[in-house]
Amino acid sequence: MEEKLTEMMPQMKTKEGKLALQSYGQSLQDISKHKLGIKLLARFKSYQLQDYSILQQLSDMLDSFGKKDLANSKTVMSSIIVNAQLFDALADSIDLPEFNRNPESYCKIIQYMALRRKYSQAATTFEELLKVMRRWYLIYQAIIGIRSQYPPSEYRQPQAFQQPIPGENIYLKYKRSLTDTNTGYSYFTVEEDG
Repeated sequence: MEEKLTEMMPQMKTKEGKLALQSYGQSLQDISKHKLGIKLLARFKSYQLQDYSILQQLSDMLDSFGKKDLANSKTVMSSIIVNAQLFDALADSIDLPEFNRNPESYCKIIQYMALRRKYSQAATTFEELLKVMRRWYLIYQAIIGIRSQYPPSEYRQPQAFQQPIPGENIYLKYKRSLTDTNTGYSYFTVEEDG
């Protein structure tokens, strides 16, 4: 795909054409990260479906939710009922089992997709925060270990020992929500690859 895009880029005469081609390439890369995305494109190709407008209509619907309360099924359900033909065509395209071809199932799918789209940037940022916090956690544990090994009741400590540890407030804020209440397992302590 990248070879083809590189080959086609010089053929584009306008800036808009080049941007569209780059956007297309990025979209294909994004889709290729998900097995179902690749399967969907393969189904469109194998059935020689030229009507990719289904995907555009779906994307437009997801955009229309904007800041609406997506947890409220009524918000989503009205759009599903209005666009029933879209969902019938989509169900055929993705070979959705017959027992899942109903407004309730479509509602769950749309809620998931809309929430994922809405919070994808925040999720990426939060994942980056977790990576930094996992590296920070090792240093934090060392500082806590030194402080407990040399308590103020037994040792005269420098002023720096009394200062709060940088980042500790963030750690404590997220520690509760990132600890499994059943097992006590903390997701901060997971070893980071690389």
